[in-house]
Formats: sequence, C-alpha cells, structure tokens
Amino acid sequence: MASLVKPPVPVREKYRFLEHTADALFEAYGVSFEDALRNAAAAMFSTIADTDRLGVKETVKVTESAPTLEELSTRVLADLLTKSQIRGVFLKEFVADAFQMTPFRGYFIRGRAFGSKMSPELGRTDVKAVTYHETKVSKDVRGKWVIRMLLDI
Repeated sequence: MASLVKPPVPVREKYRFLEHTADALFEAYGVSFEDALRNAAAAMFSTIADTDRLGVKETVKVTESAPTLEELSTRVLADLLTKSQIRGVFLKEFVADAFQMTPFRGYFIRGRAFGSKMSPELGRTDVKAVTYHETKVSKDVRGKWVIRMLLDI
C-alpha cells in the first residue's frame, strides 16, 4: 500500500557561510544570477543586523554596471553597504528590477533594497567593506548560480 504522506519539501539553501580566519566568507545560490545576487545581499545583510526583526519601510536604490559578473556583484553589495551606512538603515532584502548584458559594455543591473532605520539592539557585526578577494561567480553542475564573496569585518 502506498503512503499518503508526502515527504517534506527540502528547504532551498539560499546561502551558507564558509570557514575563514578573520572575515566573513559566504556562498549564495540561485536559479538565476539575479536570484543568487539577492541571496548574496541577504547573507551580507544578515551579517550586519538581525534581519528577522527588520521592517521594510526604508528603500535604497542601486544602479551598477561592470565588465564581469564578479565585478558587478562586488559593486552592487559595496553600493548597498555604503548607502545603508550613509542613510542609517539596516537592510534585509534586495530585488533586481532590471538585469542585462550589453555588447561591449558588460553587465548592467538596477535594483532596490528594503529595511529599517538602524538601532543598536538590531545590529550584529560591522562590515567594513565588500572585497574583490575570493569573489567568484559560476554555475554548478546542476546549472545553479553560485556567488562567493568575502566581507571585511
């Protein structure tokens, strides 16, 4: 007799932190580059603040272009980090509104991140910079996008 109970659907891993001696190294995953970048931003945001307790009243916009996906990923996260610090906002979610590859100019992305005003009780770790060191964008054997980034903390 067949079982009527369906096995639980596995939770899709969005990102995971890897061993590193001094900084925060992570890999983010997605079915598209934009999805992987959204999850990379979520990894950075969760390093900085308790994102589970944040609202989405504040918006930060980014527009970036770069010759490679590695450079684009680094620029987007660095821009989000800088703008969040200038505006005094903890971010929790990033959405890409437009992404394209343009001939002779590389890659372009426009997006928005959402969060709440900074407060000491929600903060976790001060991220000083998004580095180019160890940054890698690739597809795994199943076609899933992987973004590896290192945050200077």
